[in-house]
Amino acid sequence: MAIVDARDLLHHAAASGYRLPAARIAGMEEALEVLEAAERTGCPIALSISEARFALPVDIAMPAIEVAAERASVPVVLRWEEVASQTVLARAIKLGCSALVLPSRQTPAEGLEVLAERCGAIAVRLDAPGFVDLDSSRARPQLEALLTAMAAAWQAPVALQQVRRWRAVEHVVMFNAPDLSDANVQVMFELGAQKLGAIPGVRSVRFGRAARPDSRYGLCWFVRFASEAVVESYKNHPMHVDFADNHFRPFASDRLTSDFLTF
Repeated sequence: MAIVDARDLLHHAAASGYRLPAARIAGMEEALEVLEAAERTGCPIALSISEARFALPVDIAMPAIEVAAERASVPVVLRWEEVASQTVLARAIKLGCSALVLPSRQTPAEGLEVLAERCGAIAVRLDAPGFVDLDSSRARPQLEALLTAMAAAWQAPVALQQVRRWRAVEHVVMFNAPDLSDANVQVMFELGAQKLGAIPGVRSVRFGRAARPDSRYGLCWFVRFASEAVVESYKNHPMHVDFADNHFRPFASDRLTSDFLTF
């Protein structure tokens, strides 16, 4: 089933009267152990990330954890703990998390729930129902016993029809900029990577040149969005509007743009 939309899975859990198990992990080894236990029991699982627990830098560990989660045979959610600012929220989504744990209700959230929704993610309060936290360092039989008990409420055949995969979107812009020198094109690319990459919901910004000199378009952007929801929020974001109107479109009137769901 791979990584799924946390909103769908939490909505199913609430409607079915169970809470989604969230195993706190400290790296790749624990992630693999938890995923193996979840697969043996047939239980959906959230891998819960806290940067303070990781020995390796989390931006190095997360790509491997994401690959392992994508290969799992049960639904997996990647969850980021301790989201207390828009900067942390944007970083968590950039690293692949679609569930975000906010402070308790007594702490102002600075519009984090709304920002998460615009990115296609879900923000939940620390003291709100939805997840049940598990310690991944438990002995494997004990962890599997807990997951086995929770799996009974999952009802996989019905639930799988209600839970969508968490799919990134590749925003592709092919264009020509005949009035710009190669050096100025490079400046534009670097400025775009800086500005567009800072927009919440954008996971990566890459650019390239055509491999063949006779290609219809000689230049391109690849902007990866965390989900389909980002297509709209990105289009209207002030940083995108400013870059597009002042640094890109005036030099790239010949262009083609399209969005592709990744598989």
